[in-house]
Amino acid sequence: MFKWKKFRRSREFRKNNQIIDFEKAREARKEKRMALAKNTYETEKAEPSRRKVTQRNRKLFFYTAIMMFIIALGVASVYQIFSVENDLEKALANREALEAEKARLEFQLQNVHSPEFVEQQARATLRMIMPGEIYFIVPLDNDEE
Repeated sequence: MFKWKKFRRSREFRKNNQIIDFEKAREARKEKRMALAKNTYETEKAEPSRRKVTQRNRKLFFYTAIMMFIIALGVASVYQIFSVENDLEKALANREALEAEKARLEFQLQNVHSPEFVEQQARATLRMIMPGEIYFIVPLDNDEE
């Protein structure tokens, strides 16, 4: 075990104690960069990895879901606005009908105490007649008779 460490140390020493030619080192680095750039360029043309496709699909799904949610909120808001406007129109129409009914009832209330109204109601609802008048009941024509 001790010999092995010594051998490794001497190999590292030989590796690190070499005379460095800067021109050769520059050329080697330049070739390495060119090879790496070529490899990167070729991999960009290739089909993306499964992981990247999955990530892109997740992002696309997430953004689509957000857009659909925003559109749904917009549609719900527009529907609510139209329903409120429709309810307002119905309420205004109902108000006009109630005001007409109120005017009719106020007019009828003013006439309730008049003798003509009392006489009309007695003749129509109670079938009363004045003294000396004769009351006739005319049967309706029916096809069955």
